[in-house]
Amino acid sequence: MYLKKSIQIYKIYGIGLLFTLFTIIVLKPLFPNYDFILDFFIGIHILIMIVLAPTGLFYIWKSYQFKEQKSSKRIKYLIGHLVFTLFTLGFIVIITKDVLSVL
Repeated sequence: MYLKKSIQIYKIYGIGLLFTLFTIIVLKPLFPNYDFILDFFIGIHILIMIVLAPTGLFYIWKSYQFKEQKSSKRIKYLIGHLVFTLFTLGFIVIITKDVLSVL
């Protein structure tokens, strides 16, 4: 039960990451007049990641506690969620540092 929720959250990360890369690499050079809209979509993905990263980590940890399915599958998603959580913490630190430097 928890592992399925964790996998769904991980798929959301993957789709969002692919969409963000596609937006940055393909769409931004093609539509330079629409930077604000494209930056908005990139920012939305980052905000979604800030919310979902700890949630996915929580679900995979609960999956470990209840020993759902194979251990190799759980470890793969645990490492993935840890990486996304570290990215999220990095974003938060960078944003905080930028805001404090402005003040």
